[in-house]
Amino acid sequence: MQDVDFLPDEIRHSREHRRRLLSQCNLLVICALALLALAGLRHERLRQARAELGVLTERTERASEQLDLLAELRQKQSELKLKRQVAADMGSSVEALDVLAVITDLAPEAVAMRSLRLETVELRQQARPDEGGDQSAPRVAMGSEPETATVRRLQLRMTGIAPSDVEVANFIAALATNPLLEDITMGYARDVEFRGRRAREFQVSCYVVR
Repeated sequence: MQDVDFLPDEIRHSREHRRRLLSQCNLLVICALALLALAGLRHERLRQARAELGVLTERTERASEQLDLLAELRQKQSELKLKRQVAADMGSSVEALDVLAVITDLAPEAVAMRSLRLETVELRQQARPDEGGDQSAPRVAMGSEPETATVRRLQLRMTGIAPSDVEVANFIAALATNPLLEDITMGYARDVEFRGRRAREFQVSCYVVR
């Protein structure tokens, strides 16, 4: 049996037009949703990329700071090695101007320095257990000579004039209490004539600390 459509052609065409419009609208909605989803995905990827870029930038800055610190430490290590080498060659890391400043400060007003001499000398000293050699090695037997090592020390030799032995003794006592100097040794003290008056000329030697 064949269906008979009694609707006018205008109504039938209008309904078909509506269905086409509805299909097109649905398609547009689907496309819009797809574009929104794609835009959201791209935005999320962009956000992740920015976050990763921030992390990489922070790591790069930290690495740059560490490299700068490493370069500074290497420079300080090189300077320290140079100072140690100079101290080993001279026998002390103390500068001559510091020694002269100490002597000037310690000398009483009545004491006049005639000469100051700083020189590096070599001394033979008994080797310590922690300076070279194997600590587990057997000790030197009784009666045998102990091991010695040559060390360089900065020696200060001073010659001065004082009115009496009291000023000389006070000066030596001041030298002995200063941490920059050690092994204070009195060389001599003798009577001399200075500017028409009797005075005491003395000589003192000591070592500058290493």
